[in-house]
Order: sequence, then C-alpha cells, then structure tokens
Amino acid sequence: MISTKKITLVLLPAILLASLAFFIRFIQYQPTNLDNNTDSLNKNWIEMQIPIYPEDPIIGDKKNPKTIILFGDFGCEACKIQSEILEQIQNKYPKKIKIIWKGLAVIQFPEPTNMAHEYAFCINQQKKFLDFYKITLNKDQKLTTSNLQIIVDNLKIDQNKLDKCLQSVELDNYIEKNKALSLALNIQAVPTIFLENKQITIPTNLNDWLSILEL
Repeated sequence: MISTKKITLVLLPAILLASLAFFIRFIQYQPTNLDNNTDSLNKNWIEMQIPIYPEDPIIGDKKNPKTIILFGDFGCEACKIQSEILEQIQNKYPKKIKIIWKGLAVIQFPEPTNMAHEYAFCINQQKKFLDFYKITLNKDQKLTTSNLQIIVDNLKIDQNKLDKCLQSVELDNYIEKNKALSLALNIQAVPTIFLENKQITIPTNLNDWLSILEL
C-alpha cells in the first residue's frame, strides 16, 4: 500500500505546476485595452521568474550574472549545436553566463530519451552531470540502457546510489515538474531558450550569441 506521505509527494508538484499553468494562461488572456497602471502590472507578471528547482543541473558558476534556461533533449541535434556554441562562450567568458538545464524527453527516434533524462537526474545527484551531458549529447550511439550503463561505468558512478535514485519518488516528481512547466510555458519544441526569463529566438552562430549576450 502506498503511504499518505508518498501520495502527497507525488501529487504536490503536479498541483503546484497546474496552478502555475493556470496563472500564466490567465495572464496571456488579459484584455489589452487597459490603463497605464494595469499595463505596468501585467508587464511585471509576464516577466515573472521561471522556477529553478534545487535539482536543476547548472552548467557554469552559479554566481555568474547572466542566466540562460535551456529546455533540451539529449537526442536533439539542435540541442547539441547550441551546447557546443554555449561551451565556446563559457570557455571564453567563464564569469559571465550560467546555464540551467531543464530536460524534456521529446525525441522518440532512433531511441526514446526518457531513460537518459532519468540517468541525468540521478548522476547530477552525484555531481557528475556535466560529464554525462557532454558525453551523451555528442554520442552517436542510441541512448539505450546498455549504452547509458557504459557511460555510467566510464564516469565511475556509484551504482548502488544510482539504482536507488532511479526508483525514487523524487525522480518521478522532478520529471513531472519539468513536463508541467513546459506546458505552462507553452513550449512547442526543443531547444527552447530563455535569457533572463524571456524566451529568445535562438541564435544560430557564435557571433549572434555574443551580440544577444552583449559580450
């Protein structure tokens, strides 16, 4: 029998994210013929903070001033390209930007990426997400359980902790929170990128990124 505590842990994130989705939809459908004070108020609402969870992987120094929130998938070629460009920027300007990774398992071919995101969450608990991120995004092989296990072995991940995490309620909650958040933000595809809480048209090259970041 599932305990009341576990049921609460499972349902609470869904309830909170459903409330956020309703709030954002409410904002989106506000009338436009408002007075100046109300316009200002709505502008502040629309620029509300996108939730950053304690479990979210952070690439770069968390103290860096500019925040990029990247909704991406490990099987996404465009995500790989953006990752490579952003890595160049971080290498050149290590004190300027940090990237918050929010994984969405949307790719189904040649292999569903659900398992990769589950492994990513648990490997982040062992503070080796960045290594996993770089290897997985650049890996040409399918993201099967056996291939993910090879990565785990190469990174010397604690297998007992990994197995326990993969069966945890916390993992399920985190995956569901990101799904619900993507729906609340009306994310249609990956990668989707927010810079300082504002969705941007994704730059296609290094120079355009430097321009939008004012670097």
